[in-house]
Amino acid sequence: MEDFFMGRKYTSDVMNYLSIYSRQKLKIFKVVALIHVKEELELVFGFIEIQKMRYGDKTEVVYEIEPNIDAYIPPLIIQTIVENAFVHAFDFSNNQNILTLRIRRENQGILIEIIHNGRGNSEEIIQYIYDSKPSGIDPKSTMKILDLIPGTNFKMASTEGEGTVVKMMIPDVKLVIT
Repeated sequence: MEDFFMGRKYTSDVMNYLSIYSRQKLKIFKVVALIHVKEELELVFGFIEIQKMRYGDKTEVVYEIEPNIDAYIPPLIIQTIVENAFVHAFDFSNNQNILTLRIRRENQGILIEIIHNGRGNSEEIIQYIYDSKPSGIDPKSTMKILDLIPGTNFKMASTEGEGTVVKMMIPDVKLVIT
């Protein structure tokens, strides 16, 4: 009988995270130019929790997020990079997948770092990503979106077999509601 209730709790948790994830994605797709970083993090947390439920303990996620961070960023820029790690970089046949998400204030902006120890890419692949055209929701799309905000900086470094580091520096953006 206990397994039945644990299954019910698990299903409830999955549905809760799917609900949060879907609600945030729908809100974003109403053509929102900027969202509060907390809203983006809700989306990211929902996605990660769904992946943890899917893959069990095969991925460790480390959060180093400055408390009470108050900033606006373009939607899906963190989620896109995190999703890319789960879809393209991690090998779920082992338990050694580690993703670190760091967010902190730096100077007059916000520094976002997403680090993983997945497959990594060669220099040629990284250059291809920088040179390619955006195709849906991918790192190049993130770069193009960030290019619209003066003073942003996007850097991706990767080593084959060791992982990838993505750094995004986004200056403070004033949200004007008319």
